[in-house]
Amino acid sequence: MIDDRQLADSLLKQYRAALERLEQAVRLCPPEVWDARRENEPPFWQVAMHVLFYAHLYLCDSDRSPDARANAELAMRQLGTPIENWSPEELSRLAHILAGLLSPDFRPERVIPQPELIERAEAALVLCEKAAQRFHDGGALSPSHMPWIPGTALDLFLYNLRHIEFHLGQLVACLARHGSPRPQWR
Repeated sequence: MIDDRQLADSLLKQYRAALERLEQAVRLCPPEVWDARRENEPPFWQVAMHVLFYAHLYLCDSDRSPDARANAELAMRQLGTPIENWSPEELSRLAHILAGLLSPDFRPERVIPQPELIERAEAALVLCEKAAQRFHDGGALSPSHMPWIPGTALDLFLYNLRHIEFHLGQLVACLARHGSPRPQWR
């Protein structure tokens, strides 16, 4: 039978591979593709920002933790629309903007440059280590700490991994359509 430490170590390997590949995709995106808009598709950077924001959030130990709030504040600042306060209206605006990133018609105040999204990928890798430690400590079967994703912490961890991989597939396909180099499978 697998113990918590073995499970955490196996999941951490998969997360590292996915996040490193996502970071590599961001690094490989040429300038002419970064903010290019195609019919019915948001630009590369918006998809990357969406997945990195949620990857970071879902690795936090709570949607209201200092890490989660710092993630939201940074995202909104990067998008050119800083958070004013933590009122329900402001949280609704945050959710609307971050969901809007996947809309081809959504145009944030600011295009986020590659170095900033690379930093976000690196930060997610650090949080990944923290999340794995919670599993080492027996937290895999504790309740999900994101109220909109039911189940256990393990369910949330796997949901997040699938979310990363889904959008990574979109980003790799975008790079391929433009004849750009693609991240290596790990």
